[in-house]
Amino acid sequence: MEHRFDRAAAVLSPLEESSAEVSRDSGIVSQSASSLSMVSEALSSGTVSQSPSFGAAVAQSPSSAAGETQDQSEPEQTQDDELLRHTAITYSSYIRANAEEEVLCLEKSLEEMLTRVDEFVGMLDMIRNDTSQVVNENLPQIQRKSEEMREIYRKIDKLEAFVKMVGANVSAMEEQVTQVEGEVGTLPGAFKKIFRTMAVPVIRMCGIWALFGSDECLAVQCTNAMKIAHRGPDAFRFENVNGFTNCCFGFHRLAIVDQLYGMQPLRVKKFPYLWLCYNGEIYNHIKLKDHFGFEHQTKVDGEILLHLYDRFGIKEMASMLDGVFAFILLDTANRKVFLGRDTYGVRPLFTLLTDDGFLAVCSEAKGLLEIKTSMSTPANITPFEPGHFQVFDLKLNGKVKSFPIDRFHCCTKEPKHAEYNKLEGLGTDFELETVKSNIRILFEDAVKKRLMAHRRIGCLLSGGLDSSLVAATLVNLAKQEELPYPIQTFSIGAEDSPDAIAARKVAAHINSEHHEVNFSPEEGIRALDEVIFHLESYDITTVRASVGMYLISKYIREKTDSVVIFSGEGSDELTQGYIYFHKAPSPKAAAEDSVRLMKELYVYDVLRADRTTAAHGAFCNKIELRVRLEQDGVEKHLLRESFKGLNLIPDEILWRRKEAFSDGMTSLKKSWYTSLQEHIESKVNDLQLEKAKSLFPEKTPTTKEGFFIRQIFEKHYPGRSEWIPGYWMPRWIKATDPSARTLSIYKPDKDQ
Repeated sequence: MEHRFDRAAAVLSPLEESSAEVSRDSGIVSQSASSLSMVSEALSSGTVSQSPSFGAAVAQSPSSAAGETQDQSEPEQTQDDELLRHTAITYSSYIRANAEEEVLCLEKSLEEMLTRVDEFVGMLDMIRNDTSQVVNENLPQIQRKSEEMREIYRKIDKLEAFVKMVGANVSAMEEQVTQVEGEVGTLPGAFKKIFRTMAVPVIRMCGIWALFGSDECLAVQCTNAMKIAHRGPDAFRFENVNGFTNCCFGFHRLAIVDQLYGMQPLRVKKFPYLWLCYNGEIYNHIKLKDHFGFEHQTKVDGEILLHLYDRFGIKEMASMLDGVFAFILLDTANRKVFLGRDTYGVRPLFTLLTDDGFLAVCSEAKGLLEIKTSMSTPANITPFEPGHFQVFDLKLNGKVKSFPIDRFHCCTKEPKHAEYNKLEGLGTDFELETVKSNIRILFEDAVKKRLMAHRRIGCLLSGGLDSSLVAATLVNLAKQEELPYPIQTFSIGAEDSPDAIAARKVAAHINSEHHEVNFSPEEGIRALDEVIFHLESYDITTVRASVGMYLISKYIREKTDSVVIFSGEGSDELTQGYIYFHKAPSPKAAAEDSVRLMKELYVYDVLRADRTTAAHGAFCNKIELRVRLEQDGVEKHLLRESFKGLNLIPDEILWRRKEAFSDGMTSLKKSWYTSLQEHIESKVNDLQLEKAKSLFPEKTPTTKEGFFIRQIFEKHYPGRSEWIPGYWMPRWIKATDPSARTLSIYKPDKDQ
């Protein structure tokens, strides 16, 4: 009986399956797997077919003879069994011999693989060693550079010490205008020549910067924008203008309003061709939006500029804004650039324009000082005039063609925005009681419409009339608005200084959370260089007063959580509060000088407030200037009378005589200016002062103090004396020093 070995039909045993799997995976032991399969099948079937691989071993087997019958005898069966056993033993020996050979082959392959693994591990060790060496060699340098960068940022933080909270208020006040929007009404007749809104303080603001037509690589020029980084610590952006590769904007931001869309340049879908970079707050943006039915894409107050410009043009746009602002507006569709600044110059703006049409713009002059131009001599850097706007044609090469600057508002004229801001309760006649009532309404509104902050509000409090009225009004409004914290007030001065004493009385009366900052002349002298650097001014009285504001702002930033700081700047200019007005030859002359002071605020008091604390502003609204505001030997008589009998502030403060800020923070025994001059006496000799004319031919200082301050200014800003029109000095009286305490008509209060 013949048995066939059908490989295709065979069913593999578990041993065979395992062997076959090894065969597939390794490709090395396939032959022994096949042989093992054949033996297994033969043993299970009772016969073995001839295999070429071991045919010689079984060739002589009698079982291979044909014709054998099934009914063989018992001995024959025994012979078959013996043959099968012999065959199995022979094949087993064959398998063992081949398996040993294949195992040796496998071991050799494994050794080769292990050798390669060792080589690979060796290579990894070499790479690791090389990498470690490189890292170890460069790590000190990397750490050194990293520390240098950290030091740079620390210096920036130090540099911005007194303005660290500026931006928090600039934008912060925007949103509360929406909630408590105050409207300024219109007064007829003579009151249409009275001053309306200026600014109530905000500590910290944004910084704007732009170039049009730069010949130098923008990456190089942009380093100049970092010089105003202190104005906006939260974020900054540089953005090129599409189609004009040599034009770009720079913006330093403090994020307060509209976190998503608040970055600048501001652009909206409706006007893809308009680019706006601005610094300021627009108090009536909601009123204008609702009045004209504009659909805004963002909550940013500055978006109103885009809509107004699109509908009315640049001049009408600027005249409708009730607020403080400086803006750069680019219209790429019509290839126009526009600049503008609020009526009193509360927000700063400087320009650099070359003969070949390269325009650079910045919030502070220091951001333009090292701008590279094609000119062989330094380009002029000039403050942009308040209440004006200017138009530039943008050429295809990015350069500009300038047109004459134009005025959109003068402080003696009724502002255009008054048409959209109506206040209830304003009287129309000129009876004294009506006028005083109007002053109170306008005063309160000036404070109220600036309550835009979502962060804590505070107030500078010198104990003088202006700051005391602002602080008291602020505390009352905070209660009405149910602010979740008490108003913090801040004063600076020596322990026995008139301001410190008066401020304590006011704070106790209005129940504010009061903070006193102790002032020493030594600390003021140490801060002098930094103050002048930030001021960008060498005016003597501005520098003196700025030291105190710088130090109190530093305290607020480091020791408290107040970031929106109100103040009382501008009132003396508006209401003829300076002592020298007692000597005015006529009401007309006094009124004219008051207007002059208002127009120059941006280079003196407003500049001081912006640079040292960025907390400027005051409540200045409309007041009749045709009558003398001094009466019965008391300056600002009408303002005092307006709040008489209301118990808003103590009567002794309401009628307290004018005391200059830089004088009031030191005792009557020794003024701050006296200590400063004594220090300077050892720094400047008579011979140096004699050479002042040759050293400083423009606006030559005539005192050692003036000489010393000018030296520091020239160190930071050489050859830039044109930035101020001259030294601030009293008029109509013989004066050699700007301090009121040096005037013959100065009389301190009896209790001082």
